[in-house]
Amino acid sequence: MPPKQKVRRKKKKKDDGLNIEEKYKKTLKEIEMLKIRLVSHHEITRRAKEASDIWKVKMQSAEENIEEEKKTKLELTSDMARQYKTMQMEMALKIHSLESTVANLNEKIYNLEEELKSTKNEKDEIIRQKNFTIQELQLRIDDMEATYEAIVNEALDDLSEEVDTSRARWEKQASLLEQENRQALLEFGLNPADL
Repeated sequence: MPPKQKVRRKKKKKDDGLNIEEKYKKTLKEIEMLKIRLVSHHEITRRAKEASDIWKVKMQSAEENIEEEKKTKLELTSDMARQYKTMQMEMALKIHSLESTVANLNEKIYNLEEELKSTKNEKDEIIRQKNFTIQELQLRIDDMEATYEAIVNEALDDLSEEVDTSRARWEKQASLLEQENRQALLEFGLNPADL
């Protein structure tokens, strides 16, 4: 098996570690703000739907009133022809007013539906941006893990080299010391092998 190639990377300053942590905390705060905005948009959507339902009920009530007034008009007797004509004019004005109200309500419903559609689009965009931010953060975390792993591996390789170098130096020193001790024993007339 061929020896592993050592991956040498420039050591990052400690300040970079702090900057990455600050950026990570800042990103977490941004995610929390996006969540708060999302909850706000949900509330706006809910209120718009409630308002739309209320206007629909009002419109139905107005239409029922028109139908009721038309019925009343048909039930009038012939001997009240003059009053009938007066009532008919008043009724026409009222119908016109109610139709205007219905038209206004229809326009408001249309506007509310458009607003609801816009709110849904904004919500979808926020969700998309949030998901993109989460993916981006995950990529940063993965990159940081790989960087730290490379730093640790490099440090361990350096430490292993230092241990090997120190071991070779100590063995050489021990061999020299043993040689000196044998020489000293021989000078005193002692045989090192006897000891």
